[in-house]
Amino acid sequence: ATRRARERILTERTYSWEAQPQTGKYVAADRISPSLQPTAYFRGLQDQRELFGRLLQFRTGHGYFGNFYYSHVTTENTCPRGEYLQTREHIIRACP
Repeated sequence: ATRRARERILTERTYSWEAQPQTGKYVAADRISPSLQPTAYFRGLQDQRELFGRLLQFRTGHGYFGNFYYSHVTTENTCPRGEYLQTREHIIRACP
């Protein structure tokens, strides 16, 4: 009974996910269809919690980087290396 309930929930959630238009500010993070199991890539990060957390922050846009601080914590949004606004792209390409 539990297995059927889980399958039903997944089917309903997938149908709902597919029916919604892919728009809005979270569209980049919402490209992977619903699943009851993590993807193989995420299973590979199981022992790397910090990397997993950073990846999740980047995908959702909710992380400890300047453009998030700019909209939520207005006192601290600059890069430690002096960049005016610390964006996700800046962190990947320029920051150590």
